[in-house]
Amino acid sequence: MGFLTRVGQTIIIIERPRGETFPSMRITDESGKVLETVGGPVWGEDGTEFLSELYELARRQALKVDELCQI
Repeated sequence: MGFLTRVGQTIIIIERPRGETFPSMRITDESGKVLETVGGPVWGEDGTEFLSELYELARRQALKVDELCQI
């Protein structure tokens, strides 16, 4: 499962392939050319795994989890 967003002329894709522990992130241009790829564990300053946190935030926003929980 994956999620994407457009920022200017670039597209950011974060996905966690089935069976994988850590998500990966790709940044592409409008034509689909990959500009940067990040995968595996990426640890933040606070000790959390950054890409997993980012993936979870993208998932929650796409599924509108926080909006549904405000009822």
